[in-house]
Amino acid sequence: MKNIILIFALISLITFFNLVPVMAQDSLDARMELIEASQNLQQRREQQTAPYQKHRFGVSLSNFGSAESMVNPGLRLENQLTDTGMINLVSELYYIRESEDLAAFLSLAIRPVSFAYLGLGAELSGKADYQIFAGANLTENIFIELKGVNDDSDIEDSELYFATGFMIGF
Repeated sequence: MKNIILIFALISLITFFNLVPVMAQDSLDARMELIEASQNLQQRREQQTAPYQKHRFGVSLSNFGSAESMVNPGLRLENQLTDTGMINLVSELYYIRESEDLAAFLSLAIRPVSFAYLGLGAELSGKADYQIFAGANLTENIFIELKGVNDDSDIEDSELYFATGFMIGF
């Protein structure tokens, strides 16, 4: 009886030590498959979101057109003109609360770096001649700008205004 128990224990130990490396290899293979699947999913997500940012639409606030510290609401639309997103067409429409009128701007913005941009544009409704602006994206959706708006032919008569806003891509 002792010999049978001893033989059974010996066979069990041999079987156990032969199965452990096989189970460890299967576990490692499963982990590697999971890592590869995760990387493939991330690459597909990045490819799908690339065209998502070609257009952005949002709301903005600016003190343009106000003699006092009144803030005027506006709408903003950005369209990428290049695949890299370095040059954008920016359309803005502000409601000037003080005069109960609208001001519309059409501008070109150049992004030398991903978070900052410079632009130049014309005012289309006769409230000013042109605007020059510099801005930064604080997050993917929130921006701030400093605008130099000229309503006279003399560049020294330009006034500085601030703008901020929230935009989403589509």
